[in-house]
Amino acid sequence: MIITFTCLSDYILASPQNQNFFFTVESIENFLTDLFGGEDSQFPDGTCCINLTKTVEDLSGGKNLTSDMMAKIARDQANIADFGLNYMFDVQKELVLNPDVIEVIYRAICKVAM
Repeated sequence: MIITFTCLSDYILASPQNQNFFFTVESIENFLTDLFGGEDSQFPDGTCCINLTKTVEDLSGGKNLTSDMMAKIARDQANIADFGLNYMFDVQKELVLNPDVIEVIYRAICKVAM
């Protein structure tokens, strides 16, 4: 999903008339909610998830964190249990992944999940 949205953002920004375009957390959140949680969704629960090394409760220290704070914790490579995602962050500069797009996607996923 990160690679797809980065490519889409690059494609949109390639046109001079779209230089001020930016994915917002709300737009990605609405897209993910419609795609995975809508009444017409054909995807089973758990299709889009972030595998963490600990439970959300353990990572938050039992505190009630906002979705934005949880997104920051979930982006920390020490907390990512998925080898593929961890590897992608290791080589993100070589892949030319946009850090802003990554942040927006993580924040949207955490908003939908929480």
